[in-house]
Amino acid sequence: MSLDRCLPKTAIETLEAIRLFLFTPQTAFVIATDEAMIEYAVRHHFPDLPASAGPTTYARNYLEKLTQVPFRIPALGVEEAKVYVTLLLAQAILSETSQGFADLVEKARAIIRTPWLSNALTLGDLTAADSKKQVELTAAYRLAQQLGASVAEGLEGNPRQIKRFLNAVTLRKAVADARGLSKEVELSILARIMLIERFRPEFYAHVAKQAMAAPGGTVQELKVLETSAAGSVGSGDGQSAKPDADAKELPPEVAEWASDEWLRNWARLDPERPLSALDLRPYVFATRDKKGIFARGSSNGTVDKILSAVSSGPLGTTQVDTDIRALGEPDAKLLFTTLADQILATDKLNGAPPQFGGLCALVRHHPRFQGQLVGFLSNLPTEDLGSWAAAGWNPQAFEEGPKARARELLQTWASKGNRQLHIVAKATLKTLSAQGSR
Repeated sequence: MSLDRCLPKTAIETLEAIRLFLFTPQTAFVIATDEAMIEYAVRHHFPDLPASAGPTTYARNYLEKLTQVPFRIPALGVEEAKVYVTLLLAQAILSETSQGFADLVEKARAIIRTPWLSNALTLGDLTAADSKKQVELTAAYRLAQQLGASVAEGLEGNPRQIKRFLNAVTLRKAVADARGLSKEVELSILARIMLIERFRPEFYAHVAKQAMAAPGGTVQELKVLETSAAGSVGSGDGQSAKPDADAKELPPEVAEWASDEWLRNWARLDPERPLSALDLRPYVFATRDKKGIFARGSSNGTVDKILSAVSSGPLGTTQVDTDIRALGEPDAKLLFTTLADQILATDKLNGAPPQFGGLCALVRHHPRFQGQLVGFLSNLPTEDLGSWAAAGWNPQAFEEGPKARARELLQTWASKGNRQLHIVAKATLKTLSAQGSR
């Protein structure tokens, strides 16, 4: 039986029932469980127990006294993970009851019995399972080779989590196909994008924003990373490869990722299909889980130009200031919504997102967005909000209605915001109040 999915009360009641039969002849119980979950259930069921009894806690003592033969299932190694991923991908192509898949499973079992020999399922093993599905099985084999090491390391060899990850990849591919994006979204590319989404979310967020800001959906920073990673496959002395000189071309916020060994391995998963050469917008659309990661597109080259420039920082915003001023109503509205969505997609708001400068410039040239800006700022989470939110948008120049709402927002931040936000909001509020008294 498995107790992992039981509520604490049910888990303890089940274990207590087992205790009644522990001395019954020729009877054995096999309990599959997460030890941490049982310890939590014991603490929940016996809240008044002291924290520990000697070197171990009462919660662990409860489990140790109940089980006489503990056995912990080891995590999958890299080669084992590759075999497991290969089987899962093959299972999605072949019938689970087919003889070809059964033969493949037997070969996999033989390989896993001696993982220290570094044997693996071959492409021939896969294609032999069904001669009519050579193309699909070949693609599955290549994908398994690409993903195996990355998911084994990232998920610490946990078979359940590996299967969940592959299920998520398959589901998103099916959703993309249903939306008519079967040609735009390839399974292998989608899986590579989802790897960084799962294991390097900050880097994924950066890549997603850059892809949506670029006119062609290509991220040139990836080219530098891929070139750098390809030039440092290994040093031959067992030491981790170091970034080469090309890594210096990366912007500051990405430079630290260039020295991440896992990320460098990810960048060279498929040298024949570099991600830097692809339009990543369909993949960002397919993987978006947060509001705003998929920015709205525009057929207007001026809006695309502004989005790209604003994402580069204050200097870029200054360079397109005239373009922002010249926007008509529809494109100005599109720009506001897109920039706001990109800010919402940022995981950490303690630092100023580059898009905020573009919002401030837009509101300065198009006052009709003053109220929308105040409403947008009001919806940001206050706890980790940086001081940038209370500066730069010049509420002193607002019309009376938006100015009153801005004053209320600043008063809220001045009383409830974190220290940095509190100080800047208080200073901005003081300036606003001084102007009103004149």
